[in-house]
Amino acid sequence: KWYSTEKAENEVDYAVADRIWELCAERNIPMRGHCIFWAKDKYVMPWLKALDNDELRAAIGRRALDVTRHFKGRIDEFDLNNEMIHGDFFRRRLGYGIINEMALWARMGNPEVQLYLNDYGVLDGGFNADTYLWQIRTLLANGVPIDGIGCQAHLAHSYESITSPEHVQKWLDILAEFNLPIKITENLFVFQDERVQEEQLRTLFPIYFAHPSVTAIVTWGFWAKGHWLPHAAMYREDWSPRPQALAYRELVYDQWWTRTAGAADAAGVYKTRAFYGDYKITADGESRIVRLCKKDGTAQVIF
Repeated sequence: KWYSTEKAENEVDYAVADRIWELCAERNIPMRGHCIFWAKDKYVMPWLKALDNDELRAAIGRRALDVTRHFKGRIDEFDLNNEMIHGDFFRRRLGYGIINEMALWARMGNPEVQLYLNDYGVLDGGFNADTYLWQIRTLLANGVPIDGIGCQAHLAHSYESITSPEHVQKWLDILAEFNLPIKITENLFVFQDERVQEEQLRTLFPIYFAHPSVTAIVTWGFWAKGHWLPHAAMYREDWSPRPQALAYRELVYDQWWTRTAGAADAAGVYKTRAFYGDYKITADGESRIVRLCKKDGTAQVIF
C-alpha cells in the first residue's frame, strides 16, 4: 500500500515488500499487488492531502509508474484503486477521469500489468453488489482497462449472518457476464464459532473452486499472531490448526489434488483426467515436471 512505502513525500522504501517477495519466490508462491491506490480518506497520507491538484496528479502518476516498474516481472498483477465504492478522495479532488489516468500510468510502468478492481459487500452480504455492477460497467464504458474483478469475502462482519451458497453462486454468475476473471481476493471467516468457520469454508470453497470464472482464492491472513482478526485465522498462535484449516487441507490436498498411477496400453500410452496444476510424472524411474493449464486443456509428456 502507498502509505506503507512512501510515508513521507519522495521517500520511497520497498525493502519490506522486496523481502516478502524473495521469501515467496524461494517457495514458488506467486504474488499479487495490493494495492496501487486506496482512496479512503483515513488511509491517504497527510502530505498527499496537503498537495494542490496539479501536485496531487503528479504524485499519483509517479506512484503508478514507480510501483509497477519496480515489481515488473515479479508482481504483474495489482488492485488498481482499492474499494472505490467506499473511497473517493482522488475522484473528489481530480474527477472521475483520474481512474483512467491511474491505469494509463500503471501500464506505462509495466505494459504487461493486470489491473483488478477490488471491493467488499458483494459476496459478503450483497449490500454493495448492485453498486459494484454499476461501477464496473461505468469504468469499462469509459475505457478503463480493467483486467479482472476482485471480490472480497470477509464473511461475515456482522459476526452472526451466514452467507448462503445461493447468494454467492448468483453474484458470481452475474459478475461472470463481464467475461473477466474473478478472484476471491480477501477470504476470511469472521465468525467467533470455529465450527461455523469450518462449515462456511466447506460450503463456499467448492462454489469458488468450481466456478469457471473464478481463477484464484486468496486467504486474507492465516496465522493468528500476524492477523488483524486473530480469532479468524486458520492457525492459532501456537500454529495448531483450527477446524477450518483442516477442512481446507482436506478439500485442496485430498479432493482437488490428483494422485494417480497406472500402466501404459499396448501403444505405450497412459491417459488420465487431472485437476489443473503442476505435476511430477514418473515412468521407468525417470521423472519430469509438466504444467496442466485451463487454456490448453491437455498436457502431454513423452518419455
